[in-house]
Amino acid sequence: ITFTAVTHDSRCPVDVVCVWSGDGVVRLTLHVGPPGGDGPDAVADLHTDLEPRSTPWGPYYDLRLSALEPAPRVRLPSAEPYRATLVMESR
Repeated sequence: ITFTAVTHDSRCPVDVVCVWSGDGVVRLTLHVGPPGGDGPDAVADLHTDLEPRSTPWGPYYDLRLSALEPAPRVRLPSAEPYRATLVMESR
């Protein structure tokens, strides 16, 4: 699993009041096949607040985006890199 990028981030900043929570989109590259093998790669875009929030991972599991940090701010924007928390769940 490779965290490729955050392709969209319209989440509500934590230092303001919003009508809608917004949405962040994390792009993952998923290697399919044996470790180190030549299996194909699949791309999955997972959302923080919209669908899809999860994607199949092999025949028995789903990979779900649990959190995207840091939270956006209007004042003092963060210079920290994005961190995605993923959860693997059995079907």
